[in-house]
Amino acid sequence: MCYDGEWRAGVPHGYGKAYYSNGGYFQGYFKNGVADCVDGIFVYPDGTFYRGDIRDSSANGHGTLVYKNGEMIFTG
Repeated sequence: MCYDGEWRAGVPHGYGKAYYSNGGYFQGYFKNGVADCVDGIFVYPDGTFYRGDIRDSSANGHGTLVYKNGEMIFTG
């Protein structure tokens, strides 16, 4: 992972963007080194994206998953 953003005590903490080796990325807030926010976005290598609640670096809570062609897969 390559990270560009705010740091605290040597780990991502605050707003930033993490780039992954598979071509995907996460943009939003980090808390003690993990993605944790109300309105973050995960963009997957194929262009599909999730925008919504993120807890412990995973989609968790209210959000929307959308294919790269714009077709909405899931909201809830």
